[in-house]
Amino acid sequence: MSTTPATIEVVSASPIDEGAFLGAVARMIPLLTTVEGHPAQFARASFRIVHDPEMTVLHERHSKVAGTTDVLTFVWSVAPSPIEVDIAISCDEAARRAKEFGHPPMNEILLYALHGLLHAAGFNDHEEASHARIHAEEDRILVAIGVGPVYSERRNAP
Repeated sequence: MSTTPATIEVVSASPIDEGAFLGAVARMIPLLTTVEGHPAQFARASFRIVHDPEMTVLHERHSKVAGTTDVLTFVWSVAPSPIEVDIAISCDEAARRAKEFGHPPMNEILLYALHGLLHAAGFNDHEEASHARIHAEEDRILVAIGVGPVYSERRNAP
């Protein structure tokens, strides 16, 4: 197993604390496993934090679905090679959901970043069991890095 740390990059259309974001992602990556339970190896993880108009274009172009979404994941490597991934995150959707659930927008952005990384590691959320598994992993990792559970707040919201 390689001990070379992944290259992590962020470009943001919204003012965020990029240092805090990059630090949190750097703490997430060593905790990630593949869907089979093996340590996930990342060579590169690039994040682009965008507003709704750009996310809408990306969503329609790559998923053939109209409208915006929270996160899109583009994996460029093939297993067993170390993972190279580009992740687009909607800061507008993050702000809406953070307000709805009463936590900071950065927590929502980190949830989306982690969700994209987990998709790159082979997790999906298409069936009920896999949906529960990916969201449990999100909360496990976000708790481990000191953010706290973000997704499970949705189940406890009024």
